[in-house]
Amino acid sequence: MKKVILFLALLIMSVGVVAENIERPHIDAKRGLNIEKVIALGTSAEEDEKIEEGAVNEELQEWQVVRKFSNEIEGEYPVDLKYQGTLPENLSYIIIARPRINLREKPTTESEIVAKAYEGKRYKVLELVENDMGEEWYRIDTPEGEVFVYKKIVLFREFRFAKMEEKIGELEGFIEGSIASGMEVASVNAYIPNPNNEGLMRDTDKYGNVEDQSAVGYYKGTKVFVADRTIVAIEGEVGKRYRIIKQGGEEPYLDISMRRIDKRLVIDSMPRKAIVIDIKNQNLGVYEREEDTWKLISYTYSKTGIESRLGFKTPRGAFIVPTAKNFMIYNDAYGEKEGYAQYAIRFSGGGYIHGTPFNLTEEEELEKYRRIKESLLGSYPGTRKCVRNTLEHAEFLFDWVVGEERREGNFQGIEENVVVIVI
Repeated sequence: MKKVILFLALLIMSVGVVAENIERPHIDAKRGLNIEKVIALGTSAEEDEKIEEGAVNEELQEWQVVRKFSNEIEGEYPVDLKYQGTLPENLSYIIIARPRINLREKPTTESEIVAKAYEGKRYKVLELVENDMGEEWYRIDTPEGEVFVYKKIVLFREFRFAKMEEKIGELEGFIEGSIASGMEVASVNAYIPNPNNEGLMRDTDKYGNVEDQSAVGYYKGTKVFVADRTIVAIEGEVGKRYRIIKQGGEEPYLDISMRRIDKRLVIDSMPRKAIVIDIKNQNLGVYEREEDTWKLISYTYSKTGIESRLGFKTPRGAFIVPTAKNFMIYNDAYGEKEGYAQYAIRFSGGGYIHGTPFNLTEEEELEKYRRIKESLLGSYPGTRKCVRNTLEHAEFLFDWVVGEERREGNFQGIEENVVVIVI
């Protein structure tokens, strides 16, 4: 009898262990997934749900708020909006970059699925929370109410106005400090028109700066590529080179060919117009100084460059705007005219801030394609190097940059110096 009881006890214990293993599969390997790579490659709806299940499937006991998000403009500069068009509705938001994901009642995969969300949708973020298993989830605002989404399966974007202000202050300090020290402030001129994208120079320096449309600077035999129209201070001359200082550069100086420095665009003070582009968050802010006070006059979603057969990532740095065009024509890989973009403001090499581009094949349905392309602004990079805006906002920027000096024809002069800061 005792043997029978012992056998039954062992049988019950083994069934319990098996049941537990079935209910809670080992998920450490799933935690190591490169989520950004999965997003870039694209996945099926079934695979998306498996990735979400990488979260620990335990009944949630409690959660704590890691960060609250405000939909207010957070910065010290006053706001004086001059752009009267449509502004971004959400300043902190997530974007669905998968075919389909789950929106849940609580921050756990054991919680009820309230709704499904589909690729391209964006939602206002209210909070970032951490559950008792150490996993982070966003609480978001949706038509179905406030729900939770697993942090690792969405893209988060926000407007970093305080960071933009910080970068304007740094550039202003660099320019004014250099002038006060008796140095000239100028810009790099390394632009070579290349409409057919021939012989693109893809070598990079140790910082990842690309050689194409850049000047070569030297520091103790080390090459550093300095992008076209970068703002620099001239410390002196060394033979046939200028010794320059690049704001934010790790080297104390760089020696650069004199012919690569342009003094025709006189920079005798910090320009009072600045456009700050945030690559990480795919948005930008527009600032103007009036009576020694910087003001935010506009902001919008954008799209920046990505490494591709015909293009490059948008370069980071501080640049001076040399010119603008009513129309910017772009060609395909075979040198044939492919399309155009309006209201193009050049800031570095072949990099422009411009409106929605259109291929020639889209001319009969421009409004349809404009809506599609502009719905992707503020999400992820995807241009050849340029910074894309909505058509209406690009026109506002164009008029603000060119001013009353607009000429007949395509090429436009610039009313006064404008800086573009890419962070």
